[in-house]
Amino acid sequence: MSSPDPIPTTLSDQLRQLGLVHTASELNDFIARATQKRWSPVVQLERLAHAELEARLRQRVERRLRDARLGRFKPMADWEWDWPKTIHRPTIERVLSLDFLAQRENVIVGNLIHDNGGNGITIDGGSRNLVIRNYVANSRGNGIMVRAAKDRNYYPATDNTIRDNVVIGSGRADLAMSGVGNIGNCFAGNRHRTTIPWGLEILQGCRGARVPVVGDLNSYLGSRMGRNDLFRPRASFGEEYKTLPHPEPQPTMPGGADAPVRPALKPFEAYPIDVDKIAMPKPASNVVAARRS
Repeated sequence: MSSPDPIPTTLSDQLRQLGLVHTASELNDFIARATQKRWSPVVQLERLAHAELEARLRQRVERRLRDARLGRFKPMADWEWDWPKTIHRPTIERVLSLDFLAQRENVIVGNLIHDNGGNGITIDGGSRNLVIRNYVANSRGNGIMVRAAKDRNYYPATDNTIRDNVVIGSGRADLAMSGVGNIGNCFAGNRHRTTIPWGLEILQGCRGARVPVVGDLNSYLGSRMGRNDLFRPRASFGEEYKTLPHPEPQPTMPGGADAPVRPALKPFEAYPIDVDKIAMPKPASNVVAARRS
């Protein structure tokens, strides 16, 4: 039987053995403050516990930042907002808040898509997209596909709406969903014949309760590209950009440094589009002829 570890002789070593590393390193200062301010035993324990928890939280944050390899950076609160004089602080703060990433909605409406070599319309790892009143015919693969995507991270397709489309003559399936983790998607009012998985409009309708459906793993994992997307290691980027030659001198922007800054935060406000007024397109004559033959 092995002998137990000897008990340290000094108080600081005893605290370290108990896991109170911060208290051990700050022991002399802590005792001096407690003596000067005449803290009671309860207050001393409260201050000791609070300081130890704060130190451990700080160490966890520092460790996560180190593991993330973000490098050294200055927090926004420490920025010198008085230089340059023309900096637009609200715009910078809004951009760095990354709230624009939450606005990923796209509307695919009123398109005539036919005889594509692959899929007709594909939502590739997107979220909150609306696919409505499109005519999709004779796609070699799937007519409308909603699937997960992977580059450096895995992106499931979520909260997409596929509604009131005409999807006919698809080589594989008219409506399809592929991948793992695709939740919140709904299919309704589409004119179609086949879906993969079965019953997308029944199990994943846009009204009422939805039954969880696993995406078509066969089309995702059955292809080499799908397997590589899901199981390949995380991509790494080199430092080749550091050795690229500097570009040639470029024309100066009109107005130079004094030109007004107009951030493109809402570029489409001046071009309002009423989606409800965009109707289903009529199929071309060659599409109808190919369908009848």
